Amino acid sequence: MTQKGKEKLTVSVITALVTGALAVIVALLTKPSAININLPDGQVVNADGIVALQSENAALRESLTAQANATLEAQTTTHESMTTQVPTTTQRPTNALFAMTLKNPQSWEVNSGEPKDGRGTTHKPKLFVVAGSGPPKRQNYDWDIGRAEYVVNEEYSTLTGTIAPHSDMLDREYALTIWANDRKVYELEKIRNTDKPTFFNVSLDGIEFDIIKIEAKYGPLLLMDFELH
Repeated sequence: MTQKGKEKLTVSVITALVTGALAVIVALLTKPSAININLPDGQVVNADGIVALQSENAALRESLTAQANATLEAQTTTHESMTTQVPTTTQRPTNALFAMTLKNPQSWEVNSGEPKDGRGTTHKPKLFVVAGSGPPKRQNYDWDIGRAEYVVNEEYSTLTGTIAPHSDMLDREYALTIWANDRKVYELEKIRNTDKPTFFNVSLDGIEFDIIKIEAKYGPLLLMDFELH
């Protein structure tokens, strides 16, 4: 065979190989079902089977997710139900003294005026009284001493509250005293108009009483959130 013939044969072989390779690639791209995967158990799964398995896996995943969510919701509902059933009577209720019955209702008014202290701070108490002062038109009102007696119908062991000089207080000394019936349980002897608010916590253990009496001398004093526990 001449050299020229050998070259033609080589070109023909290369052309045939390239053409065959292109045919295989086209077949693979246009016919995915021709792709086979051999499983360990000897079964053969083609491309259609792979798509089917993927679809089944997605459906199974959605089912398991739905079941997990349902279980979590049931557990949450049970927990909330148990929480709402916890008895709330383990702690004694807190009672606002200023919401109780006044034995002498002409003494002072609750939440009347501005809860602003002598340092210029405006407070936000639930209930407050400006004690030791009142409108001039009020009859039989003692401007120097403001007194109030609250009727207490239950047993309590503690009295708490906050005392501050009111913004209308003059530059002089003031005082506040608290009794349980006739027993003095708390006294703040000297209050000046620039003093900071004073929080008190008084034990009433062992004291039998049905009246809490408050006496604010030379007011006005700002009495905030007096509560019996």
